[in-house]
Amino acid sequence: MQQILNSKKILNKKKITLNNIQGSSTSLILSEIYKDIEENNKQIIIISPDYQKLTDINYELRFFYPECAEDIHFFPDWEILPYDLFSPNIDIVSERLKTLYNLSSGKKGIYLITLHSAQHKICPKEYIKSNIFFIENNTNVNRAKLIQDLTNYGYINSPLVKNHGEIAVRGSILDIFPMGSKTPYRIDFFDNDVESIRIFDPETQQSISKIDKISLMPTTEFPFTEQSIKIFKNNWREHFTGNPLKSPIYQNISNQEPAAGIEYYIPLFFNNELNSVFDYINDNGIIFTIGNINDASIKFLKDVKERFNNLNIDHTKPILDPKYLFLSQEELFNNINKFKSVKFKDDVKQENINNNLNEKSIVNLDIERLPDISIASDSKSLQNPLNNFKNFIALKPDLKILICAETDGRLETLLELFKKNNINLNILNLLGIKTGTTAQKNLFNKDKNESLVELNQTKTQNNIWNSFLKLPSSNIYICTAALNIGFIINKINLAVIAETDLYTNKILQRRFRKKRFTSKFKDIELNAIELIQSLSELTIGDPIVHQNHGIGRYQGLSNLKVNNIDTEFLTVLYANNSKLYVPITSLDLISKYTTSNPDLAPLHNLGNQKWSKDKTKASQKIIDMAAKLLDLYAKRLSKKGYKFKIPNLEYHSFADTFPFEETLDQEKAISEVLNDMQQEKPMDRLVCGDVGFGKTEVAIRAAFIAAHNSKQIAILVPTTLLAEQHYEVFKNRFANMAINIDILSRFKTKKEQLLSIEKLKAGNTDIIIGTHKIIQNDIKFKNLGLLIIDEEHRFGVKQKEKIKALAYNVDILTLTATPIPRTLNMALAGIRDLSIIATPPSKRLAIKTFIHERNYSLIQEALNRELLRGGQVYFLHNDIKSMNKVAEEVEKLVPDAKIVIAHGQMKEVELEKIMTDFYHKRANVLICTTIIETGIDIPNANTIIIDRADKLGLAQLHQIRGRVGRSHHQAYAYMFTPPFKALSKDAQKRIEALEQLKDLGAGFNLATYDMDIRGSGEILGDEQSGNIESIGYSLYMDMLNRAVEDLKSGTEIEKIDLNNNEIEINLGMATLIPESYLPDVNQRLNFYKKIASSKNDQEFNNIKFEMQDRFGSIPPQIENLFIATKIKTLCKKYNINKINVKNNESSIKFTENNKIDLNKLLKLLQTKPHKYKLINNDQLKAKFDSDLSLYDNINNLISEITS
Repeated sequence: MQQILNSKKILNKKKITLNNIQGSSTSLILSEIYKDIEENNKQIIIISPDYQKLTDINYELRFFYPECAEDIHFFPDWEILPYDLFSPNIDIVSERLKTLYNLSSGKKGIYLITLHSAQHKICPKEYIKSNIFFIENNTNVNRAKLIQDLTNYGYINSPLVKNHGEIAVRGSILDIFPMGSKTPYRIDFFDNDVESIRIFDPETQQSISKIDKISLMPTTEFPFTEQSIKIFKNNWREHFTGNPLKSPIYQNISNQEPAAGIEYYIPLFFNNELNSVFDYINDNGIIFTIGNINDASIKFLKDVKERFNNLNIDHTKPILDPKYLFLSQEELFNNINKFKSVKFKDDVKQENINNNLNEKSIVNLDIERLPDISIASDSKSLQNPLNNFKNFIALKPDLKILICAETDGRLETLLELFKKNNINLNILNLLGIKTGTTAQKNLFNKDKNESLVELNQTKTQNNIWNSFLKLPSSNIYICTAALNIGFIINKINLAVIAETDLYTNKILQRRFRKKRFTSKFKDIELNAIELIQSLSELTIGDPIVHQNHGIGRYQGLSNLKVNNIDTEFLTVLYANNSKLYVPITSLDLISKYTTSNPDLAPLHNLGNQKWSKDKTKASQKIIDMAAKLLDLYAKRLSKKGYKFKIPNLEYHSFADTFPFEETLDQEKAISEVLNDMQQEKPMDRLVCGDVGFGKTEVAIRAAFIAAHNSKQIAILVPTTLLAEQHYEVFKNRFANMAINIDILSRFKTKKEQLLSIEKLKAGNTDIIIGTHKIIQNDIKFKNLGLLIIDEEHRFGVKQKEKIKALAYNVDILTLTATPIPRTLNMALAGIRDLSIIATPPSKRLAIKTFIHERNYSLIQEALNRELLRGGQVYFLHNDIKSMNKVAEEVEKLVPDAKIVIAHGQMKEVELEKIMTDFYHKRANVLICTTIIETGIDIPNANTIIIDRADKLGLAQLHQIRGRVGRSHHQAYAYMFTPPFKALSKDAQKRIEALEQLKDLGAGFNLATYDMDIRGSGEILGDEQSGNIESIGYSLYMDMLNRAVEDLKSGTEIEKIDLNNNEIEINLGMATLIPESYLPDVNQRLNFYKKIASSKNDQEFNNIKFEMQDRFGSIPPQIENLFIATKIKTLCKKYNINKINVKNNESSIKFTENNKIDLNKLLKLLQTKPHKYKLINNDQLKAKFDSDLSLYDNINNLISEITS
């Protein structure tokens, strides 16, 4: 690159402008400069007003110079408006603190900073440097002081450490997720000695590996100690008039409660002046500015001043003058001028040189923009779609061209297109991108007839780009790399073409996610019923069901003394203030009462007959229901399907090409699907996972197996946009394989559709993706083996009947975020199999949801917040007639917004162009109908505004809300409704349910709420729905399963045994989880439930190992609890209802229908009368063998008297 750029010569000058920087050549130039200066440990600071440009540079640098990847640091914006009432997300603060520490400590690297962040005044450099400390293995640390210091630093004591800035203290264990760290740590103390430091997985809470040393820094960019609060209060009085005690912000801080939006009061926490990011930079740092810094700075400060004037009207909430918070334009450029600076410009003639930068030199680089080389998409040009490209290479025949495809699948699509048009491409194996594993190539024997150029990759890899430059000219190469915009370098006859240069009217799906670290351990998995029954989320007052006593209200855990022994009970409140204390060993009798409105749940009287009557009434209907279910089971089992074979080597090679780490739930769902496919009966599995949680990859794995078995796969989706998206995803995942993938959609011409149908009929298409078109009568498959249905809730009854006819003995895999009640009920009842993916991808944030009456100022606030951080907004208005009016309103509120309108009545070409413009950020506000419910993923769109949310169904609202929040940015959903009282009861329930369930993975819970609101569908009918309401869904399903099992075993049943024996175990010692060991009540409750529900030694050992890893050495009380629970398991098996242990003796009491072998018992009493004694014919006393443990004594005794 020395022919076009002499880095060292350029950087000898104080100020310089590099002109003609086009597209992604920005990143190329930066990488070359960094190569030349990195040995000098210099800091390169890149400032741009364009957040997206910096994001592109972040990825492109890794392409041009992969070795710099660890040296790239992003200093993110707070992503809130000036004077906002929100505080930034903790992960953003963590990244900012980490970057500031790296800068202040002189760490070399490339630092990407937006102009807004550069203009923000920030905490003094000394605050960062003086408030970081380290903890090492085998050192002595005052543990109590450390915990107090962390609390002063703003760390929050949490039951589970999952996010930055959280700690959990449990006995000798301290869990912490330090700010600036990629992983949380578990510190194990012995007194004040650090015995070990372990990385642990926040998802499973289990340890992964040991580490020697960690660094800790505060959780905020300002101190929040008693001293700093005093400083805050003094400074408040100096800056603001009036009585501070009337200000809620002042009151909160005085009470040591950080208020939302406190970041815009940071100057008040310091006696000294704030710094800017420029104060952190080394003296030898170099500043690069990209874009029009001058104009962007003026506009930013103008917007800040306008917000200040609009908001500075409430004397109880005074705000600081912008001069205390932001650098003026003069201060900004004075700071830049302190350093060597390089200005990147695309054309010096189009913009007046900014005198503030005091430029003395301009270097015009020999870089050009690409001409129009786009692939034609209109019908007139389809005969020669590469005409523009051919004209380009004809004008420049000596060029060496590199085409960068975004993914392997896109690379394959381009290869096919160019090959059809007689243009040879050389596949470049660049940066370690695979062109297919050996196993895949042998398996599918795919011959593309293209050249494969493999670069001689050195260990350091820093010569890859230079090696490519030495390849022969007049050739066209193609590789996989996500570049934004291409460019031409004339001096070296080189053109780089990004895929967006070719497909200017095509939406390309980008994915940039990191793999999460994984644990070698697996957590105990919950099935669907257990997910509903889990007690870990109970709050005081929630309705719960005791199987023998009815529906009451949860009152927490109570510690009582029984025979002078501490014992913990779950307390249930019933009518007339009656209380029931449930032993923690009997929590298997307790379940949640699932309902959308807990206030309307029944409240029973203890000892009243109503509960028994309700159960009896339900049981009579359940027996009939069980018979119907068995009939359905039989019909399903009678169908013979295809028994798929799993090619282990090839499958694992394919799975390894998945670019992200599977979550535990996703892994489990994949395993269940593959197991189903290997059975003789046809698969009918529902995979329920929230939007963006990885359902598609589950389908892809199933499709791989079906294709490997020479079966065809049909993928049915509700919309054309979703079909296009799936087509791109499947093409990418099956790149380099001889699997032919096609699409049937209205975006195809009639001729193309007919050709696709013929190929499908002839068996030349392996995977077909389409809307309802693929289930029409004229579509014939040669050998269909798998039907995948995405967004199942979007299809009507008639379409589902066609699906049944199509897939009578074919494997069916259904994907949905929010199953309709009938589908969910069938799955929970076992008629269909169910997998739940409830674990979100790493770093995904829950969407902040606001429900309000329509409000213009709130709309303006929402739009400004998103657009200020360079994001995009969906504005859903489901009335086509008034969409233009809404667009005009938005334009008045935010004049700078680039607005487009999209709805389903548009022509295909027009709709595709609008969606493409929005995807490529040529527009930043999309006024749309529910057409966006299923469609393209746009990670940059993180705010959605929904007009008349009350008119949409619960599943639909959840699905639409899921259009945002698909990246690491905080997403916002604003739902506007008429006054709440004016809504229908069902609409009120839907809105309340959506507002309550805001957490990630809420789709499944919303579906259970929807089942409560709408009924359970025709499988159960209205009468059964009434039974469910009277006894609770969990108990209903438990009784139904018991009835089904009895019928399966051939037992004729007239009624279901309604009562579970409450087994009393008294070992004469404490059997509980000490509060000092596990202080959080919900966690204790959850572990009690896990222990009580365990059935074998393996499950007990799993729980014991998990507790020891997470909370430290297990105390005797918990060991006793495990023993008591194991004994209770034995009692259940043999119908023993009571065991007392006292003075090395045990007393065992039997039920009427016990399983005692009388002959064995009599023999025991006769041969060993000194050891055994029978009392009242239902109680046996026995002396213990001192050589055996308590459990072994009781286990041996029960074995001796039972058959």
